[in-house]
Amino acid sequence: MSELRKLIDQITEFGINSKVELTDKTDALKKLLVGIYTEFLIVEFEFDETDYEEEPDFDYNEIKENVKSNFSRFWLV
Repeated sequence: MSELRKLIDQITEFGINSKVELTDKTDALKKLLVGIYTEFLIVEFEFDETDYEEEPDFDYNEIKENVKSNFSRFWLV
């Protein structure tokens, strides 16, 4: 599960940081998504009975702007 968490954290960086320093962000994103899919296929899930607090409140407009900044050629709107 720790490998899955690492992959998710790396993808999340595209939404948190407006200037991710990578030569080919698109290729990196593709590899990360394939890695997550691969981990999903091999993970053994355990049902979690824990009652968690409410989800955190995110500024989705800021996240959207960061993703647009990192992948501007894919953003059409």
